[in-house]
Amino acid sequence: MFKDHLAADLACFINLDEFADSHSINGKEVPAIIDDNNDRQFQPSSNGPPGQGLYLGDKVLFVKQSDLGYVPAIDGVLDLDGNINTVVKVSKVGGILAITLEANEE
Repeated sequence: MFKDHLAADLACFINLDEFADSHSINGKEVPAIIDDNNDRQFQPSSNGPPGQGLYLGDKVLFVKQSDLGYVPAIDGVLDLDGNINTVVKVSKVGGILAITLEANEE
């Protein structure tokens, strides 16, 4: 009974007509939700002029494991909509993957 309710909730939450948008994850189009943390940290260049460096940005990607087809490896590379990210953390609850990503942004 509980599993049936959970499956119905998943269908609502990760739904293109509700909260999700279509995103390309390693070349595969799947419905997903992106939560941009917007807590970007500046990492200055060690050998460049002052003020140069990269911003490290975190975001959390929510996707059904059944849609993605696998669980990404921590420290692995994930291409999200053409942007390369590093997988920092992966949590799995009730069929939904919460994948924390870090990207270098100039």
